[in-house]
Amino acid sequence: MLNQKGQAFSVFELMIAGVVAFAILIILLMVINNVNTGVTSNPKDAISTAVKTVGVSGQTTSNVFSFKNGAQVSSDDISSQTGLDVGSLFFMEGQFQNDNTITVSSDGKSVLYTGSTEKKVQAIVNCKQNEGALGNSIKVLSESTSFSSYSFNPTASCGDVSPCCAIILIRPKN
Repeated sequence: MLNQKGQAFSVFELMIAGVVAFAILIILLMVINNVNTGVTSNPKDAISTAVKTVGVSGQTTSNVFSFKNGAQVSSDDISSQTGLDVGSLFFMEGQFQNDNTITVSSDGKSVLYTGSTEKKVQAIVNCKQNEGALGNSIKVLSESTSFSSYSFNPTASCGDVSPCCAIILIRPKN
């Protein structure tokens, strides 16, 4: 009789060990899924959030986002999510000036990604009250960051619209 009780207890121990192992597996899967924290798959959301953070004057850097083949973001997309005038937003290639997979339209109103693999990108959003102040700010920024301010194209600008916001694409620091 004593041996039978011992065998029942072993099965119970085995069942407890299985439940604990399953719980550990669930925790590990949750940790693995959260490794990409801070990476947004949708460029429109990441850029719009950064634009909202800046408001009418200032500068911030967006969360890292992923461009997939065929991804396109336009000033209209950002305008509809932020409430800013579409004329006050334009894109700059920033650190991707020599990258033929990221193309900013000649008027600066959209960016298109044509690469075959997913590309991680960030955006510096810089907004000022007028185009002149933004141009000066971009010049200072370009001296401290590895991109040339020559990509500040006067034809891709805000004109008289206020605020004037440049969305400058950069490589993530990681």
